[in-house]
Amino acid sequence: MKTSIRRIVIAAASVTVLVASWAGASIYSVKRTEAALQELVKSTASESPYRLKNLEHKTSLFSSSGQLDLSLVDECDLSGTMPELFAVHVSYEISHLVLPGSMLRMQWTVEPLGQARADFERLFNGQAKLSGAGKVDFFGALHSDMNLPELKVTKQDSVLTISPSTGTIAFGRDTLAFDWKTAKIVQRGAGNATELADLGMQIDISNRHRGIGSAAITVEKLSTSIGSAEGFKLISEVSEHGDRLDMAITPSLKSANFGGKLVTDLILQFAFKGMHAQSVETLIDLSGKSCNFRNLTKEEELLMRTATRNLLTAGFSAGIPKLSGAIDGGSLEGHMMVELLKSAGPDIKLASTLKSSGELAVIGKAITAEEKKMAVSFGIATETALGLKASFDYANGVLKVNGRAFDATLAEKSLSEIDKGINDFLSGKAKTVEPVPVAPEEAPAEAGEEEIIRAEENNKT
Repeated sequence: MKTSIRRIVIAAASVTVLVASWAGASIYSVKRTEAALQELVKSTASESPYRLKNLEHKTSLFSSSGQLDLSLVDECDLSGTMPELFAVHVSYEISHLVLPGSMLRMQWTVEPLGQARADFERLFNGQAKLSGAGKVDFFGALHSDMNLPELKVTKQDSVLTISPSTGTIAFGRDTLAFDWKTAKIVQRGAGNATELADLGMQIDISNRHRGIGSAAITVEKLSTSIGSAEGFKLISEVSEHGDRLDMAITPSLKSANFGGKLVTDLILQFAFKGMHAQSVETLIDLSGKSCNFRNLTKEEELLMRTATRNLLTAGFSAGIPKLSGAIDGGSLEGHMMVELLKSAGPDIKLASTLKSSGELAVIGKAITAEEKKMAVSFGIATETALGLKASFDYANGVLKVNGRAFDATLAEKSLSEIDKGINDFLSGKAKTVEPVPVAPEEAPAEAGEEEIIRAEENNKT
């Protein structure tokens, strides 16, 4: 009997401790939220692209509510007054009871202020209030949904209609996730019509300071008065590998039919590879603080030049690593890259560190017989068994076009002058990069046999 009573007492005490801990955590959440809001208002009073003001926050035991005004300001306005670009009034209600899935939950509404309110009412059929619900998880990340009504814009003889849309957004300490979609966007007017079906936007950022992550815009179907397209995607990706950053922007199209031309599986990728990560982060940070480098202190200007030098001397590559697609029964494939090799010293020497190459192959019916004949006669491309191929390569002062070596003296001189302009800028002798133009010289269009042999030997070296 005594043992049973002891167990009951222990169980009751344990439950009491758990309830007290749960209640204490909930009450702490109330106090912590109030302090965080007050600190946020204080921190945005200056040197921030947005302002929080007129905070009115009320608390109770396990909940809180309030309102505040949020405005975006133009920090780069030349007048120095930082005028408001857009302002909204935010109202919120928060439940601080700690639950298994969240630290707190909230309901919010947003109403535009000033002229923006009239604009919103016109766009959203008389409705200016937007609302949503969200929560804060145990890692401090804020999650919220968004529900926007139908948007309609009438201007002169055209009408733009965007169907109701939904989305979610999540903010972490250094992360951002966003997902938004709408079923249809239609514009009609001036005898034309354009319809986008199933439009979506997704953002997934794991490091906001360096922009690490991905973003995508997708359109399932595009219909216009002159043609149609399906499966459009625009994907942007930034990834980190050790102390290097890679960035790629890839538009792609599953199919399109305009003017009787059928294009399928089209991909065009633009990329920067192997950029020095710390230098990129420094330049992004300085650009944000100085209105695109317009308002730098002496120390920041020196830091900007140093980061730029480190970025260039560390080397990277840029260009179009992939181009492919099918056109009317034919196809094309190609690439074009420029590579800046790592410098041996602090000075920029493009003439010895710059390399570039590219190739484009056109196969089958993608090119007509007349177009093929013209390209070959001008030396732009060479004929292959399946179509045409054009290529070039530049390295160590040697230029080859379609396998033939050409005199690159003028290119070398131009690069040397560009070197001077860049190095003068990086050393502080010049405010901007202004290379001295090189006067054109008489030069053979194609190198002779001796030049070809010397060029090949230089490439081997």
